[in-house]
Amino acid sequence: MRISPAGMILARICIKKDKASGESPPISTTANPKFDSENGIKPAPLRAMRYFDGSHPQIQGGSAILLNLQVPFRRTRFTSLIFSGLVPISHQRLKNPMKQKLTAFDSPIGWIGILDSEGLLQRIKIGLADRAALLQAFAEYEVGPSRPTGDRLKIKLRFERLLAGKPDDLLDIPIDTSNLTDFQQSVVDQCRRIPFGKTVSYGQLAALAGRPKTARAVGSVMSKNRFPVVVPCHRVVSATGIGGFTAAQGLTTKRILQAIEADHASIG
Repeated sequence: MRISPAGMILARICIKKDKASGESPPISTTANPKFDSENGIKPAPLRAMRYFDGSHPQIQGGSAILLNLQVPFRRTRFTSLIFSGLVPISHQRLKNPMKQKLTAFDSPIGWIGILDSEGLLQRIKIGLADRAALLQAFAEYEVGPSRPTGDRLKIKLRFERLLAGKPDDLLDIPIDTSNLTDFQQSVVDQCRRIPFGKTVSYGQLAALAGRPKTARAVGSVMSKNRFPVVVPCHRVVSATGIGGFTAAQGLTTKRILQAIEADHASIG
């Protein structure tokens, strides 16, 4: 049996069964779509199943078992037979989720959750009704809130001061934008520069991003904003009104944020 140059690999596999059927789909072991297609391997559409270095994967419900398996890595049907019944490993290696930490606190706009990985923000969710709702909102990350210290505590205090009406552009807080296109990155960068207490239209933000007449595309970027407050999409409105807002409690949260800033901006 000829082994690939990779030789023996140590794979950390997650076995996940479908809740309804109790069955598990086949695994993709090669990161080779052509091989998978030729051998009839169809990875299940479960984004929770991923390859991590020395950690457990993120699970989105169902049962999971972790195994450390040392297996021959061959580009033949034999590979799929070895792993029959296992769930696919994603082709993308992610950061160790055990390094992720969640900061949770109540605020004038409801509960806020800030997920970071070694100082790089991964996700922010705002406007949540209570702690239970926050835990549910972050359930996919499999990390519970912990007491913030160091930079995490500083960010929490800056959020609290901002929501009390003290201007802070938060521009120095790093966020993970690795999934954005150049256009989306430009929109996010320009949005972060909108001054405290001010608003711009989607069309104006499109022009600032160097892509005039793309107001609708800008609106789409804002609707998918993973870092509300740090990327202040509440300061972006439509040409005829307040526009949309996809955070919890929707436009109520957007109006509260705008009111907090407007009151203190006028005092200043």
